[in-house]
Amino acid sequence: MILKTIVTGVVCSLIIIFPTMMWAGEVRPGLSTLDNEEISQRLRFIEQRLDEGRRHANYWQVGWAGFYAISGAVQGTSAIRTDDGDNRANDIVGTTKSALALTTQLMRPLNARHGADEIRSMPGESRTDRLRQLERGEDLLRQNAERAEERTMWKTHLTSLAVNLAGGAAIWAFGDGKDALISIASGIAFSELAIYTQPGRAITDLEDYENKFSGYLSQKRFSWHLFPSKQGAGVGINFSF
Repeated sequence: MILKTIVTGVVCSLIIIFPTMMWAGEVRPGLSTLDNEEISQRLRFIEQRLDEGRRHANYWQVGWAGFYAISGAVQGTSAIRTDDGDNRANDIVGTTKSALALTTQLMRPLNARHGADEIRSMPGESRTDRLRQLERGEDLLRQNAERAEERTMWKTHLTSLAVNLAGGAAIWAFGDGKDALISIASGIAFSELAIYTQPGRAITDLEDYENKFSGYLSQKRFSWHLFPSKQGAGVGINFSF
């Protein structure tokens, strides 16, 4: 009796879950209404833009990862070899900052460096396959744009400032005050240079796609506006999905 109850419960759960899983596998409703020609046009646009951003993303990723690796190795070697306490403190802090930056580069690489390879690797024979390619392509455009927008976020710059101030404080405590100021200034300069040289074209790519294909509905939008009323003025809020 207990076994029968368990089996019945499992079957009922599958009946409830299975349609949900099937729905999760469907493409977005806004895409399923597109004709084959527009699907092809959108895919060509996305693949071209993703591929055009590949080179800069690769240069940035490999270039800065290499810079931090070499910088860390040089300063680490210097810290081991030097007999000067002030220089050792400076080199240890420099090595630590380079290691942190390199770890960040490796843990959060730019997806844009792969271009449209992921889309091309997907099946593309049937209409459903091409719709899935298009859906993934739109997701990649949006994700790349979101990553590019991190350059202008206060959190990104504040993190850079905090790390370099902490490093400078450590040098000041265990080494030379002048070295601390130089470390802070140079660290902030290189950090900001890395931030601002990060590829930003993905933002324009997404905007161009949205403007060219007005039916783009892959993300929720919010806007507000003022309008006159008898009491003076009112605020209108618009949501679109």
